[in-house]
Amino acid sequence: MKDSPNLDLLRAIAVLLVVADHIGIVADPSRMLLWTTLGTAGVSIFFVHTCLVLMMSMERNRAPVLSFYVRRVFRIYPLAVAMVLLTAVMVVVSGKSMDAGIFWSNVFLVQNLTGHPSAVGQMWSLPYEVQMYLVLPLLFVLVKWRGVRSVAALMAASVALILALALSGRGYSLLEFLPSFLAGVLAFALGKRARHSPVLLFTVAAGVIAAAYLGVAASRSALVGTVLFWILCLAIGVTIPYCREFTYPPLARAAALVAKYSYSIYLTHFLAMDAGFKLAADLPPLLQWTICFALMAAWARVGYRWIEEPGIAWGKRVSDRFQVQTNTCGRAVAAPPGPATPSASSEIGDGAVKSW
Repeated sequence: MKDSPNLDLLRAIAVLLVVADHIGIVADPSRMLLWTTLGTAGVSIFFVHTCLVLMMSMERNRAPVLSFYVRRVFRIYPLAVAMVLLTAVMVVVSGKSMDAGIFWSNVFLVQNLTGHPSAVGQMWSLPYEVQMYLVLPLLFVLVKWRGVRSVAALMAASVALILALALSGRGYSLLEFLPSFLAGVLAFALGKRARHSPVLLFTVAAGVIAAAYLGVAASRSALVGTVLFWILCLAIGVTIPYCREFTYPPLARAAALVAKYSYSIYLTHFLAMDAGFKLAADLPPLLQWTICFALMAAWARVGYRWIEEPGIAWGKRVSDRFQVQTNTCGRAVAAPPGPATPSASSEIGDGAVKSW
């Protein structure tokens, strides 16, 4: 059973785009639009990738729905909560205090519902991902029952609803990323067809990201930007199933490594940036950059080895115990029957993914 280099590389690109966004703003704030476009594109790719690999995982595991939720909670929350606690400590050390509403909203990852800011800037995306988990098992059933057309219809309906809300002056923030997530579901529904070179996938992604930047720069409209990133997600979601896996071992190994640590990189890289560009501000630029990237790798490893990996292991144990108990009692509700499809090796969650 081989890994999926394409999906590993896609996830690695996503996290590197987010890092490039934040470092780019520090290094050259005059190009903030370019950097934020890259960062938003990275998060959009994350959404597509996450939905796809979780759908694959549900098909492979055929576990009770509660087991799915247990694994996701242990996958996402430990490192996120650790970052909130670390941020709160840093605030206290600076002589201030973190508002209780901000603290608890971030601990439970509901800040988009409560209206509080994220304790760590990039944590803004996590509530949307957690809320997506609530409906993903239903989408899995929908795909098995009605196929590709049902997902396409749902995507079209969600886009129409969001545009109607936006044009009528009503808020649509809670639904804004639904089409992006559905693009990953669509990729799963299409199934692996593997007819074209993998170059196509990454060419399409690069082309649409460039078009999104130009479109946002020309329009200066948040709604136009949102639509362009939906198009990016749709293009990636439709292209993934039709591309063969690339076979260049050095790149595959590098992509798998970055994908493995991607969640930890995503949440901890600001610590390395603060050390390199603020604490070491008086040092020569080359040394600042060296400190930044060295600490970025170190923090990612610490976050994964000490928090993320143990959380994944605990989630698997709890989930397996629950599954054995419910099977024994005859109450387990398995996923709908279908051919077993290998999925994310991940409980790393959205990292390395088995062949599809």
